[in-house]
Amino acid sequence: NKVEIKHNRLIPSEVKKDVWIRDGGKCVLCGSNINLHFDHDLPYSKGGTSLTAKNVRLLCMKCNLSKSDKIE
Repeated sequence: NKVEIKHNRLIPSEVKKDVWIRDGGKCVLCGSNINLHFDHDLPYSKGGTSLTAKNVRLLCMKCNLSKSDKIE
């Protein structure tokens, strides 16, 4: 039996919890703990998944907006 996983931008609560703990509740680029966003490392628009903490990280609004959909 093959299970199909739908590509979805929504990040599950369990993944958010794991990312928050792993990243210490702060932006992984500048260390800020203000106005944090859950960000896809490989952008969703380029096929990145929301279903694993490996592709999600915490960024502050400034770092997230400066990144846009470029792959670093």
